[in-house]
Amino acid sequence: MKLHKWESRWDVPSLNPACSQVEAYLRFSGASFTVSERNTPYTSPTGVLPYLELEDNGVEDDNPSNSLMDGTAAASAIIRYLKKEKGLDLDTSLSPVEAAELEAFTVLAETKLAPASAYFTWVDYENYKKHTQGAYGESLPVILNHYVPWRWRSAITTSMHGKSAPQVLEDVALVYKAIAARLGTQKFFFGNRVTSLDALLFAHLSFHQRAPMAADHLRPIMDKFPELGRYVDGILKEHFSCPLPAPPSFAAPSTSGTSSEPAVFSLQRWSSATS
Repeated sequence: MKLHKWESRWDVPSLNPACSQVEAYLRFSGASFTVSERNTPYTSPTGVLPYLELEDNGVEDDNPSNSLMDGTAAASAIIRYLKKEKGLDLDTSLSPVEAAELEAFTVLAETKLAPASAYFTWVDYENYKKHTQGAYGESLPVILNHYVPWRWRSAITTSMHGKSAPQVLEDVALVYKAIAARLGTQKFFFGNRVTSLDALLFAHLSFHQRAPMAADHLRPIMDKFPELGRYVDGILKEHFSCPLPAPPSFAAPSTSGTSSEPAVFSLQRWSSATS
């Protein structure tokens, strides 16, 4: 298996939490896989990141447009596939009570932590101009390196349904408190047993702890709960200290005498991908 993901930045597995979630799940499960870091989604086989490439096909969300900007739907589809088709289900040992708790905290993470990641990456204008536009747009052709991220920003802003920064911060503070109280000094959410919830929590908490978009708003609140920092640091040390190998590269066939697309795709492809 080969995981195509947004590139690593800021000492987190990926600048995109959904990609970090999938990589964490794969690492936690002990799966054998390689990684292919991408600096634009359009260089993945489907134009969506994360993308899990298999021997003869790949795993993607049924509606790629849902995943283009933040990858959440694609990450969920990949993890469902790993559970059902590959037998890599981290949650099978949970009791009914624990399974209910996992579901409840998963909903909290998806409805509070994930929107906080998205808000301060895309909606907050100062963060967008200072950090996001460059991180997501620097590898696009010059004519599109502002336009494409701005389109993504507009779509994510619309999906936030008018949420304000104070609302987002109030929500995330309550969730931080609940997670910290439940974690205590434990290694994972359920003690020594790692689950799909840990992949989700780690993806967003590591982003909140280390990404520059979180520095002014999320990190000061998160720092009030040292349990969260210890949790993130422990996972990074144990599961991400040794980087995975990149996929093997092969010499491209000769294209002598034939026309070829520029290395970063043609303007026509970029334009059609954003429409």
